Amino acid sequence: ERLDQPLLLSLAAELPAARIVLAGRVKPGVDVSRLQAAPGIHLLGYVPYEQLPGVLREADVCLVPYEVNELTRSCNPLKVFEYLATGRPVVATALDGLEWCEDVVAIAGDRAAFRAAVREALADPERGRRARLERARANGWEARVDELEGILREARTLHEERAARRAA
Repeated sequence: ERLDQPLLLSLAAELPAARIVLAGRVKPGVDVSRLQAAPGIHLLGYVPYEQLPGVLREADVCLVPYEVNELTRSCNPLKVFEYLATGRPVVATALDGLEWCEDVVAIAGDRAAFRAAVREALADPERGRRARLERARANGWEARVDELEGILREARTLHEERAARRAA
């Protein structure tokens, strides 16, 4: 229910030599028949997490083609972290939750801009690769744990300072 199906259909029509591969479950009640019938669009369905690196290895550009609506407006798709870790270009629709990565992800405000960003990424997939990988590393578990430990150290210091003032 999050995918912008008309966007994907127009992208497939504009880039007939490309393959758009979608991995993930289709929720009951979501009609994807137009995507299934479109040349160049392949729905893999559910892919076990341990097999996703193999799927991403084949990608030239990673897409976050979400409709911008009440459901998606403030979402922050976790897949963006995984996409950045591949080093490949990432193109996303303009979701409010993606401000943190707008310097390394092509954020498209409309369908025409999305298609243009995909074409640009295909033309020069190496541009920005180092920055994407650095951003992924900065958001990895080790970096997050280090950040959390720093916050906890600060909180402990503040607590000890307050306790010392009260005792004085």
